Amino acid sequence: MPFIGKAKGAILQQLVQEQKPQLAVEVGTMAGYSAILIAQVLPEGGKLISLEKDLAWVLVGKRFLWQASQGNLDKARTTPVGQMVDVWWGDARDKFAKLAQQTGQQIDFLLLDGTPKETLSYLQAAEPYLKSGAVVVADNAGVFAEGGMKPYLEYVRTNPCYTSDYIESLLEFREDVKDGLEVSVFQPTQPSSSSSDHSTLAEATGSPS
Repeated sequence: MPFIGKAKGAILQQLVQEQKPQLAVEVGTMAGYSAILIAQVLPEGGKLISLEKDLAWVLVGKRFLWQASQGNLDKARTTPVGQMVDVWWGDARDKFAKLAQQTGQQIDFLLLDGTPKETLSYLQAAEPYLKSGAVVVADNAGVFAEGGMKPYLEYVRTNPCYTSDYIESLLEFREDVKDGLEVSVFQPTQPSSSSSDHSTLAEATGSPS
C-alpha cells in the first residue's frame, strides 16, 4: 500500500512539530496512516482536515482514526487523535473554498499525497487559501521525479513564491529504494530563489539540499 511509511513519516512529524500548524490539510487520506502521524504531533487547538475522493478509503480512514483513539496512550492525551482529524469526501480541488469558509482559517501546513500527476493541480487549487509561511509537503518526490511529479517539482522549484528543498528518505516499507519529500515554504510577499528554511533537517537526514 502506498502509505508514507516509517522513514518519511518521521520526517513528516518533525516538520509538523516545527511548524505548529493550527490548520493542517492533507490531500489523500487512504487508511489514515499519515493523518494519524500528523494528529499525534499537532499543537493544542490544532486541526487536520483530510480530503479523500474515494469513498471506500474515506470509510477505512475514519475507522482507523477511531481505532487510534481507543488505546491507553491516546486516552492520556488532552484531545484524542481521532477528534483532531476530520475526513472529508470529495475531490480536494473542489473543497478548499468550503474548507476556508467553514474554518475561517488559512492553511499553514499542507500534505499532498494523492495521485502524483494531479499534485500540481491540488497545490494550485489550494494556493488562494495558504497562509504566508505555510509549509507544503509532497510525497513521492523521488520515485516519481521524472514521471507524474515532474511538473509539480518544476513549479515549486522555479516559482518565486516558494523556497523548496528535497529531503531524501526511503520508499515506504522498502530499505533498498530511495524516495523523498519535497518541502516547500509559501512566501507570496517575499520572492526568493530555491534555498531552505529546513536545511538543518536535510542535513540531519543526510539529504542533499
